[in-house]
Amino acid sequence: MRTVIQIYECSTESWKELPTSGTPPPGIYECGTAYSDHVLYLFGGRDGTSFYASLHQLDTRSMTWMQLSLPHDSGPMRKSDCQMIYYNDSLIVIGGYGIPSGELQSGSQFTENKHLQGGHGYTNEIHKYHISQGKLQIVTVLGKRDQLRIIKNVQ
Repeated sequence: MRTVIQIYECSTESWKELPTSGTPPPGIYECGTAYSDHVLYLFGGRDGTSFYASLHQLDTRSMTWMQLSLPHDSGPMRKSDCQMIYYNDSLIVIGGYGIPSGELQSGSQFTENKHLQGGHGYTNEIHKYHISQGKLQIVTVLGKRDQLRIIKNVQ
C-alpha cells in the first residue's frame, strides 16, 4: 500500500509530503511513539471510534511501514495516550487511556472514566517489547508502583 506522510522541515519552516510503502497504521492519533536508529515506532492510538493495540514501525531511510506482531491475549490493552520509550533494543509502553481487553496486568491499576459509557479508563500497566526477538514481556515492578496518573507530552 502506498501512502504519504507529512514532515515539518524546521530549516525551511514548511511542510512536505513523502511517499511511503508497506503496511501503515490505521488513521490514528494520540499514539505512543519512540525513535531509534532511523526507525519510528508507533503503538496504539485511536481514530475517534476505536482504540488500537497495534505496533508499527517506519524505516525512515526506505520510508517503509511494517506492522510488528503482538500477542492479543496477553499484550497491552487497546489504548491511546500511552508513553513509549526505546531502551536497549526494547520498546517500553507505559500507561494510557482505553478499554481493557481481558485481565489486568498483575500489580497494575485501571480507573474507569465515570463521565463516559463503554468502560473507558486509565491504566498504569507496563509492557516491554524486545525488538530483535519479536517478543513481548510483561514487566514486573519491584517495590510500589506509582499511583495512576496521566502523563502528557508538552512541547
